[in-house]
Amino acid sequence: NPREQTERFHQERIKIKMERGMDLPEACSFLEAIPNMPVAGGIALGMDRLVMLLCGAENIADVMPFTTETA
Repeated sequence: NPREQTERFHQERIKIKMERGMDLPEACSFLEAIPNMPVAGGIALGMDRLVMLLCGAENIADVMPFTTETA
């Protein structure tokens, strides 16, 4: 649902701004593409999470090559 996803992104940006003082850009390209995407369940195991499990990392930032904090 494009409207719901837009609202979720908006709320997440507000939360990050309040907690970390970071003003992240809108995900415009992604939000514009949503109406053209096929229906999906949104269930997947990302490579970053798999590496996190294999390395025994407690924080995903420990296995990411870059994060928003270092960008």
